[in-house]
Amino acid sequence: MSLGLVIATFQTGTYIVTRTGTDSHTLGVRTVGAPSTFSIDASLQPVTGANLKLVPQGRRSEDFRMLWTKTAALILTPNPDTIAIGSDTYEVFKTFGFSILEPTFYRAMIAKQGVPG
Repeated sequence: MSLGLVIATFQTGTYIVTRTGTDSHTLGVRTVGAPSTFSIDASLQPVTGANLKLVPQGRRSEDFRMLWTKTAALILTPNPDTIAIGSDTYEVFKTFGFSILEPTFYRAMIAKQGVPG
């Protein structure tokens, strides 16, 4: 069974990704880029203890998740993509791509964003 089929079988939903637009400069005046949105089909899984070791020092969040998808669209720079999951917003902070004997698939670590309380 291909991993693409496994992702489709265990798909937990279709999620909306928001990408911040790239700013441009004309004659020294900054024009803010318009954000864009698109949807991805993905399998959302809890992060294991081994995956928590991959979280960079200083990165804090109440909730980390692992997102598996066939969509090669998640970016980190210059502004990370954000993903709406229910009423919460998660930010992509690490991505992994795989293409060994499979159609290419992607794994992303995401962290819940919120207002510190």
